[in-house]
Amino acid sequence: MRIHRASASEAAVVSALGRDTYRDHFAGLWQADELSTWLDGQFGESLIRNDIDNGSACYLICADDDNWVGYAKLAWQQGVPARAEHGALLQKIYFRAAATRSGFGTALLEACKAQARDAGEACLWLDVLQSNDRARRFYERNGFVVIGERAFARANESLPMWVMHHPLGPTRPTADR
Repeated sequence: MRIHRASASEAAVVSALGRDTYRDHFAGLWQADELSTWLDGQFGESLIRNDIDNGSACYLICADDDNWVGYAKLAWQQGVPARAEHGALLQKIYFRAAATRSGFGTALLEACKAQARDAGEACLWLDVLQSNDRARRFYERNGFVVIGERAFARANESLPMWVMHHPLGPTRPTADR
């Protein structure tokens, strides 16, 4: 297993992984035309390259042998809902369906915690679908606690999400995220 921080030259890898892994797990929540539009807005290669170039986010990519199996996106200094705190938002962490339950998730989550700590973030937080008990339990096993809820709004509906939080302990100031 290899995990590393994606460079701007790897934006196409992240884009493809994002689209493929999201479809693997969440395509059933969308109409086909809505999904296509949403994927373009989330996983466009130029958007990812811009995130990396301007330092507003970091992408970690995970490989098994020579195959890319998953990735994570961390957005820096994001306000934690209902708290007077900022931290790294684990905005996305997705794997190919065949790579789930193989230890990749724990390894990639630990790498995310290390990146956030190294960037001087006080906490790592995320939101997860309330209907996704397996993911919520995974995060709880890895030190996250539910601190609230919010909604993921779409054109015709709103999906309830748990907001989860993990303190990272003492941080180091950093000039370069």
